[in-house]
Amino acid sequence: PRQLVDLAKERGYDAPDGSGVVLEVKRKHGSAVWKNRIPLSPDAALTLLKGASPEALVASGELREDRVEETRHALFHLRRDHRQPVLTVTYDREPLLGRFDPSLRVTLDRRLRCRPFPALGPGLDGLYSEDGMARTFRDHFILEVKFDRVFPAWLRDVTARLGLRREALSKYGLGVEQWARRTPWRFGVSAVRAAARPVRT
Repeated sequence: PRQLVDLAKERGYDAPDGSGVVLEVKRKHGSAVWKNRIPLSPDAALTLLKGASPEALVASGELREDRVEETRHALFHLRRDHRQPVLTVTYDREPLLGRFDPSLRVTLDRRLRCRPFPALGPGLDGLYSEDGMARTFRDHFILEVKFDRVFPAWLRDVTARLGLRREALSKYGLGVEQWARRTPWRFGVSAVRAAARPVRT
């Protein structure tokens, strides 16, 4: 639609270019979503994951001082509960931005694939390898509509004409279901039970 502008050429989602990664915490209440995003270099992110303090990154110039508290919050559950990453989720995204309402963002995600979380290696290069990836949710793409205020009326008409319905879906959850079937020892009991249910289509 003419109300959207394609952002795919302005943002990269492919191989790392050394520009950095983002530590992100996502919070959800009903249909509302909030995100805290902390940009870091790959080396700084790896240092944090290995247990370094945010203050140490400030001292080395890798983190702004006004981001220390936010970074502590992002790492709180990870460190308190000794959590470990278990899954890498990858997909190809085409993002579209509203021409007249920049808060409107429509994304098309395809070729959803995942694998057990890898050894990271120097500069987080393990994150970008396709080795061991398995496709999931085949023959589908995921359309997401994000907005700050109200769902646009013109877009509501489009989705109605196409017979689309709103549905909650977790890319991470789909991946855990798939890999819990293959390697149940990697995941907890609840994930294995979820994997026993029919896959949603």
